[in-house]
Amino acid sequence: MKRLTVILIVLLAVSCYSQNSKLRIFNSNEIQFYGFDFSHFKLAEAKRIHNGNQVRDYIFPWIGYIDTKYPYSEMSKKMGMNVIPNFEMTNSINLNVDSKDIVSIQEHKISYDTIEKVINNYELIENTGIGFVAIVECFYKATETASVHYIFFDIATREIIDNYRFTSKKAGSFGLTSFWGYNLYINLKKYIKTYYLVEKKKYI
Repeated sequence: MKRLTVILIVLLAVSCYSQNSKLRIFNSNEIQFYGFDFSHFKLAEAKRIHNGNQVRDYIFPWIGYIDTKYPYSEMSKKMGMNVIPNFEMTNSINLNVDSKDIVSIQEHKISYDTIEKVINNYELIENTGIGFVAIVECFYKATETASVHYIFFDIATREIIDNYRFTSKKAGSFGLTSFWGYNLYINLKKYIKTYYLVEKKKYI
């Protein structure tokens, strides 16, 4: 009986800590948005298995597509805080994506341990505050779905405050830029509407 009581107390403490931790996101007036990290991304499409260099060249056009469709002023308005675009770090990472490992046949998924390592290895100028980054996981051609991990973290400690994997199925028109760029845009937009804002209502 005592053991059960101890376990319940520990679980309650963890739950309260998690809730209080997430509350920091919604109480923030601003966040540093580090953009889209493609360091562990794969395009799952068999016919492009030998076109890694070509696929890698679409990373920045995809990001540019979202910038045009969903400007930071709109993100700030929807999220109810000042979203500060800070892409220098992820731009540097994306420039060094290995073209030999960017295309796969099977759907690709990123483990939580990998995500923790990615966040811990970020070289950031900022020392404090809340960071927000979208780690792009996979574009899966067979189902026309895009999957992205949206992560809030403490810049000082690199503690992950919230990590949510969101998938979307809304391909654009012909051409890799539009086809996946539009899906990625919808992914971000729906994440904010159907997850972020829903969570925010629970705390605020």
